[in-house]
Amino acid sequence: MPPLADSPFPEGSYTELWDAIIRKAQNDPALSRVKTFQSWLGGPMQITPLTLTQLPALRITPAAGQFVWVDECRFGGEFVLRIRISVKGTDVSHLFNFWQAVAKALRPSQEFLATLVKLQSFNVTMSAPAFEPKLICDDQGIEAEGAIVFKTTVFI
Repeated sequence: MPPLADSPFPEGSYTELWDAIIRKAQNDPALSRVKTFQSWLGGPMQITPLTLTQLPALRITPAAGQFVWVDECRFGGEFVLRIRISVKGTDVSHLFNFWQAVAKALRPSQEFLATLVKLQSFNVTMSAPAFEPKLICDDQGIEAEGAIVFKTTVFI
């Protein structure tokens, strides 16, 4: 994903890592069943409340974990992905299956790890699966939020 034309800043390490993660999720065959993919790329669709016709939906939101200085040229820490999954109906097994598809798509496979290592991200962990359902869409759907953490080093 190219940087936004109106961005006043050069593309940095976080953007490269974010783009790799989003590209991996969007190109995963199992996640191709997602009707609404929200990943903070701009536009009103990224922030509007979901409707039943937009489900299943996946929203990936970046969040900061703990970072520490490694030396005067770099710092390292956790690049956290908050992942919200939403499905029609109230069968929690649909959330379990959706979460497993997300986790499988973003797992540290050999191919994905090769991309991540080039971007100074060396470890992927799941800090919280999305298993706690909340009712949405006038009680006709459910959603849950989980997190996947990418440990990374940023050179400045």
